[in-house]
Order: sequence, then C-alpha cells, then structure tokens
Amino acid sequence: RRGRRGGGGFADFFMPGGHRGGGGLPPGFFFMPMGPPPSFGGRRGPGRRGRGGGRRYMDEDEDSDSEDSEDWSEYGPYRRGSGKMPPKPALTSDELREEGNAAFKSGQLSAAIRHYTTAIERLQAEKNAPNAAVPSSPDSFDERHATLLSNRSAAYVRHGLFEQGLLDARKCVEKRPQWVKAHQRLGIALKANGEFVEAKGAFEKALSLLASQEVEDSEMHSVLTKALQETIDAAHAQAEERRLEQEKAEREAAIKAKQEANRKAKEEKQARERQEKARKAAEEKARKKEARERQRKQQEEFEERERKEAAAAAAEAEAEAARLKAARAAKAKEEAQAAEAAAARHKAEKAEAKEARRLEWLRKQQEAAMAGGGSERASADPRASAGVSPGDGEGIGMGEEAAVEAG
Repeated sequence: RRGRRGGGGFADFFMPGGHRGGGGLPPGFFFMPMGPPPSFGGRRGPGRRGRGGGRRYMDEDEDSDSEDSEDWSEYGPYRRGSGKMPPKPALTSDELREEGNAAFKSGQLSAAIRHYTTAIERLQAEKNAPNAAVPSSPDSFDERHATLLSNRSAAYVRHGLFEQGLLDARKCVEKRPQWVKAHQRLGIALKANGEFVEAKGAFEKALSLLASQEVEDSEMHSVLTKALQETIDAAHAQAEERRLEQEKAEREAAIKAKQEANRKAKEEKQARERQEKARKAAEEKARKKEARERQRKQQEEFEERERKEAAAAAAEAEAEAARLKAARAAKAKEEAQAAEAAAARHKAEKAEAKEARRLEWLRKQQEAAMAGGGSERASADPRASAGVSPGDGEGIGMGEEAAVEAG
C-alpha cells in the first residue's frame, strides 16, 4: 500500500517515481553504465504529501566538491556524478583466447570466432608494443599466433565456414611446421572441405611428427590414426562416388549425344520433308500456273474462233442479206418488167382489138359503100347504120394515135 501511494515501498525501488508519483530511482537508472554507482543523497525525491522520500540521489552540481570526496580529475570527462565511468582495461591476447575457448566449448561459435580474431589483432599489437620483450605467456609470439589460428580454424570448421577454416589451418602450419596439432587441424579442414587426398597427407605428416617426439602420446596417436583411416575411407568413398558420377556423366553424355543425334536426324528429316513439301508446292504452283496459262490460251483461242466465226457469220449474213436484197431487187425488176410487158401486151392487144374493130368498121364502110350507096341516114351517119356510136370513132382515132405513139 505504501508503494502504491508513493511511500518508498517495492514499487518505489523498481519503478521511477513510484506507481502514483512517489519517490523512486532516478530516470535511466537501469541503463547507466556499470561501475561505481554515484553516491545516493541530496534532496529527497518527490513524494505524495511530502512523504515517500524513497531513495535519494546526487545531482551533478551538489556536494561534488566535498573535502572527503574521491579525486576523479584524472579520468577527464568521467567525473563523479556524471553517469560516465572510465573504460575497463583492455584484455590481453591470452585472456581473449580463454574467452574464445569458453565460447567455443559452450557452442557460441560466432562469439568464439570474434574473440579469436580480436586476440590475433591484440597479439600483433602486443608484439609491436615497446614492452613486448616479456610476453605474458612463455610461448613465443609465433607459437601463440599459431595456437590462435588453430583455434579459429576449428571454430570456422565447426561453424561450417570450411574455406576460412582451411585458410587459417594453412597459416597455422606456416607458423609452426613441426607442430602436430597444426597438421591435424589442416587435415581436419581439408577433410571438411572434401580434399581427402591432401587431408590424408596432412594426417600422415602429423603421425610422423608424433612418432618423432620423445614423449609418446597414445591418445593423439589414436585420434590421428582414426582420422587418417576415416580420411582414407572417405577418399575411397569419394573416388567411388566420383567414378559413379563419371559413369553417370558418361551415360548421360551418351544419352545426350544420342538425343542430340536423334534431334539432328529429326531436324534433317524435317528439313528434307520441308524441302520436299516446298518442291511439291513449287511444282504444284508451276503446274497450276501452266494450267491457268493453257486455259487462258485456250480461252483466247476459243474467243478468237468465236470472233472469227461471228465475223464469218456476220459476213455470211451480210452476203445473204445482199443476195436476198439482190434477189428481191431482181424479182421486183422481173415483176416490174413482167408487169410492163403484160401492160404493153394488154395495151397492144387492146390496140389490136381496136384496130380490128376499126378495120372491121372500115371494111364494113367499104362494103356498104361498095354495096351502092346506102340511105341518107347511112350516108349522113355511117356509124349509126353500122351500130357504132360516135364515141367509138373518136375512141378509135385516139387509139390509133396511141398506137402510133406507142409504135
């Protein structure tokens, strides 16, 4: 209840200002850098009704220059009450290597690699430092460098970065060529990288170096022998796998070559079929063109014959019309001549009849005159006694004139 009302209870300790505005820790307390905490004291934190003083803390400008306070001037900006602490002293390469080993054993491979890398850089700085004559470890700098490279190579290989692990292992062998563990690390990196033949040589080198040592290390010998046998088995398996892959590649190449040959044969067949089809199409086109040309010529010949026949028929019809016209003209002329002849003949017959009647009348007149005189009436009008009207005489006279004119 006191905590809830700002009285300096549990909430005042862990929550700035308390649950309801009481006292408590200063803001940002849990994010302050580690180091000697600032002195608590000074004015009381705000609490409800003046109570709930909670914990007190020191301001920057309060009691900073007291006589009994510690002298922080040597730390420069890291003054007492400023919230800043002086940096920790840098770790040595051996300490960083130990941290890397601890991280490696706990499975924190990225942290181990980072520690080993920093240790290598720190070791180089220590080597170049003025006081580098007395190293913290009895080993030489090259041996310590080789150890760090070996450890980082193991971390790289365990982390799956085989190329980096192999590079560190080679550098380790260069630094310590007579170190058994360097060749062991190189064999492990080569084996992890799939280079079993070279890994076998590295393990054999490590065994030979181990045999040349005065102190016998049976555990290392068994480890190296086991690794060598595993490498030999892996090399055999790899060779067998490569042989199978080679056979498979050869079979696939043969199948691919056969497929390629089939494809080419199919393409050639298709090309021949296309050429044959094109040739037949060209022949068919030429044949159709020739047939159209022949049909066109036949059509032209037919039309020419029709034109000639039409012209001949027209000429014949024209000739027939002329002949008929001439025949009609001749017939008309003949008919006209016949009509004229008939008219002339009729006229001649009529003239002859008239002449015969006139002659008969004259004969009768002569006979009457010869008969002796006749009566006065007969002498006065001889035509009346002969039974001829006066008009007949006139007609005879006109007929005679007509006959004379006609003659």
